Amino acid sequence: MNTEKLNQFVFSQMVMQKAKALAATEHGKAVNPSDEHILKAVKELYAEQDAVKRVTESSATEPKLRFL
Repeated sequence: MNTEKLNQFVFSQMVMQKAKALAATEHGKAVNPSDEHILKAVKELYAEQDAVKRVTESSATEPKLRFL
């Protein structure tokens, strides 16, 4: 399995896990997530991914401090 397919699989599993958690929180018990829960989970995960990417990119361009 190539890296891209593995990344897609892992992301889809993360989406479903988050969607199930959202559905359970909303309904107070374990229920199947709706399309709305899945879309909300995707949006939240993309937002988290973007935040991590910004931090990673900013730390790569910031000068490193050296301690003597």
